[in-house]
Amino acid sequence: MAEAYLANPVAQRSVRIVAEGVGSAPVACDDARLARLLAKSCGSQPLLEVLAAQLALHGNAYVQLIKDGAGVPVELYPLRPERVQVVAGEDGWPTAYRYVLADRTLTIALEDEHGWPNIIHLRGGDIRPEHWDAFWAFYQDTGARKWGTPYLTRAAFDLLGERMGEKILLVLALQDGEPVAGALNFIGGDALYGRYWGCTRDIRFLHFELCYYQAIEAAIELGLARVEAGAQGGHKLARGYEPVETVSAHWFADAGFRSAVEDFLERERAGVAADRNYLATRTPFRKD
Repeated sequence: MAEAYLANPVAQRSVRIVAEGVGSAPVACDDARLARLLAKSCGSQPLLEVLAAQLALHGNAYVQLIKDGAGVPVELYPLRPERVQVVAGEDGWPTAYRYVLADRTLTIALEDEHGWPNIIHLRGGDIRPEHWDAFWAFYQDTGARKWGTPYLTRAAFDLLGERMGEKILLVLALQDGEPVAGALNFIGGDALYGRYWGCTRDIRFLHFELCYYQAIEAAIELGLARVEAGAQGGHKLARGYEPVETVSAHWFADAGFRSAVEDFLERERAGVAADRNYLATRTPFRKD
């Protein structure tokens, strides 16, 4: 791909136009210090322009957070994706990133000294049995704390990985190199379908990060039009998820039962429409 890109001036110009557009786009940020970091340049190019170009060419972009002696972030340093290597532990889990330079190699830890977990996205052959073992524990924990009962077996997750691995996005949060939470998503033709979540450590806001924000980010990267976050949950409104109607098909052998259900659904539709209209006014989007 690199050779084709270097030999094609049209491709070079296309990437440049997209990257410049991203780099010049306004960024709304409530944290003044973070805003200053994002506004800095890398050489002669804005930081965001560099990252946009790396995403377009490599599919990944990496940034190293540089801190001063007091632990205050002072710089965001973009790393060249082709020089980044994942350092895996004995169990296959990433433990750090290795950055290869001309005269030395840097090892960058997965998390900072404050203990914030790092987040990884896994698809296809990257999902190994130990990853499913971790998610199985999350799945069981959620079922134990909720009113439902887990119905999938451990073997079911292996089958999902074997038969439709490229349609799965497994998002895991690591702390001290160990998985502490995860969210399972399915990749459709034009949507990302979020289905299961679980954790073994209670970390504030991690549920929202893995299930909603990471899903939205992944959908954008995959070129998908929307994220389907599942049924119910008024807390989803504040995260940008709008209420939409869904449909299903059912067949009833008993004519009397079928008639009763039809009568109920006819009256329920009005209530569902009213709820949807009300909830639509509660989204965080501007209503101009």
